[in-house]
Amino acid sequence: MSITYRDAMINYYVNDVEGLATFYREHFGFRETFRTPDNGPAIHIELRLGDFFAGSGFHRSGARHAQSAAQSGPAARRGGPVDR
Repeated sequence: MSITYRDAMINYYVNDVEGLATFYREHFGFRETFRTPDNGPAIHIELRLGDFFAGSGFHRSGARHAQSAAQSGPAARRGGPVDR
């Protein structure tokens, strides 16, 4: 079996979502393709350069995602250790 990767996307969890997005736009030519919420300070922004995507999310969003995955992942289902 062979796995082929294409259209990669990286997510960065940072304190300054807008700052990272601005850096990628100004220095590398990325363009914004998504943000949430539509109004007010962004908690997640996605940028694109060709076929490459970069996302930046508020660092606490990443922690919540990791905790959710740990609570519903294989270790949690079999009663194994889960960091909380």
